[in-house]
Amino acid sequence: MIKKLTFSPNIDILSENIIYLLSLNSRKTISELADTLRCSRKKVEQRYKKLFDQEYIKPLLVTNNAYLFKVTVFLKLSQFDTPLITALKNLKGLVKAKEALGQYDFSLLFFFLHKDELNQVLHEINVLCHNCLQTLDVVFHDFEDTLGYKSFCHDPLFFTYYTPLNSEKKTITRSEWTLIQVLNKNPLINLKELVQQTGFSYTQIKEMLDKLKSEGIIRFSIDPNYEKLGLEFHNLLVKINLGKQSLFEQYILRNPRIHWVKRGQGSWDYILSIPAQTIPEFIDSTRKIREDNQDIILQCSALISKIHVKRKL
Repeated sequence: MIKKLTFSPNIDILSENIIYLLSLNSRKTISELADTLRCSRKKVEQRYKKLFDQEYIKPLLVTNNAYLFKVTVFLKLSQFDTPLITALKNLKGLVKAKEALGQYDFSLLFFFLHKDELNQVLHEINVLCHNCLQTLDVVFHDFEDTLGYKSFCHDPLFFTYYTPLNSEKKTITRSEWTLIQVLNKNPLINLKELVQQTGFSYTQIKEMLDKLKSEGIIRFSIDPNYEKLGLEFHNLLVKINLGKQSLFEQYILRNPRIHWVKRGQGSWDYILSIPAQTIPEFIDSTRKIREDNQDIILQCSALISKIHVKRKL
């Protein structure tokens, strides 16, 4: 009998299926997970608790709306040291920071409420790096989404549960934005605490949540700790023939190794996040993406990344 292998060397198949299902909806109850997995509630609860308690995963809210201004800044430096890395990590609005090997030395993800905040941060970066800055490229994100962490899924039926977020950045009400800000801090917060923290009624909250989810504005997901899972997690930056954008996005949805996509404007059209068991496997995955889309991809660059600041929001 051939033993079925896991993607991560550190957890079992049941835990990986739980990771996949939680990446689609991290607010699923243990009973709902047990029903879907056709497994005992006790066993699912043990795996669920271990995944969160030992920080293999953490809850995450993904949102695309007109209130939030998202941007990734890529830096190439002639030299850098620990004090500079520390200063970059403390920039206002920073959500995630990675040191990279490839075309750039740093990838910095920022969330802002106003464009003036971005201008101020870009000025600070120029001041901090004035003696060593070789390249500064900016990608404005009009859309991002987890694609279901397909590498962890061991049941093809579960793939049908994935529903893409709405790729159009929608305007939301101020009440909905208030609710999202509370959920960003704790995506698994219960309804009673939401009522206490927002001042909205149970009915108002339920209506807003139903609307935000049904319109594809938010996704309750998770952020895996790939390092703890014994895996690599790196990026592929892509510039494409925009006339074939829909074909490329269909390919992204199907590819089992693309776990996260940021669609942008600026230096790159897409930032793809790709997990692998080893760096050679990551290189093979990126080569396959390039081969499959050689008539679509105009330019691409792989970044081997070391995370300095894990995603905050």
